[in-house]
Amino acid sequence: MFPPEPGKHYSFNLFVLLAPEERRALLIDTGFEPHAAAVAEDLGADGYAVTDVVLSHLHDDHFLGLRPLPPVTLHASPNAREALSRLYAPEDLALFSPDDPLADGSSFAFGPFRLTFVEAPGHSPCSLFTVIDDGIVHVGDLVMASEEGVPILPYVEFDDVAAHIETLERLLGSVNHTLLLGHGPNLVGDEAIEKAIGHRLCYLRAVLAGEGKLTYEESMADCPGTFVHTEWHARAPEIES
Repeated sequence: MFPPEPGKHYSFNLFVLLAPEERRALLIDTGFEPHAAAVAEDLGADGYAVTDVVLSHLHDDHFLGLRPLPPVTLHASPNAREALSRLYAPEDLALFSPDDPLADGSSFAFGPFRLTFVEAPGHSPCSLFTVIDDGIVHVGDLVMASEEGVPILPYVEFDDVAAHIETLERLLGSVNHTLLLGHGPNLVGDEAIEKAIGHRLCYLRAVLAGEGKLTYEESMADCPGTFVHTEWHARAPEIES
């Protein structure tokens, strides 16, 4: 876990799976360049090489850490190239194009772990859940919290709110024992998971029912608790300032 940037609430989490017999390491997300470089250095000191990277989605703080890493096998959504083409020139895309496009339900083994991937649109069209051995789910940024565990407002464009709701409902319907977050402490146990997802669903359903015209305060009127980073509140495009 790397600390938040000044004025922000979210830390940066990089998760590492080790294949001890082969001295190989797999990263789930890379953070920014200094984050990935620091993790690779620590692993190298223990005799491990980063050989694989799984990307939960293609936002800068989850994939730009590829730059300082050696060549790796890159596992990401089949939609990754399309998402990146909106941000990068064609000559830059080769660095970030997946070697292994992860279709919904695809799976592979890494060391002692079995990883299965689930399409999870909402936060980003290319978001994926990584299910580790059927008991742990890396959810990327579909659920976010501060270092102290305070809920962070879902970051979502209004046109993607319905997809975000559907993804969280599917996650709620198949609750596992542990959720790994891209930002914030892990969520452990059904009660904590159901509370966290239910809190976000209440807000998102209000946004959708209000057709993106409600203020943050209006959207939260019937929801318990609150969020930080309320500047991310989702509004319909035609009324954005």
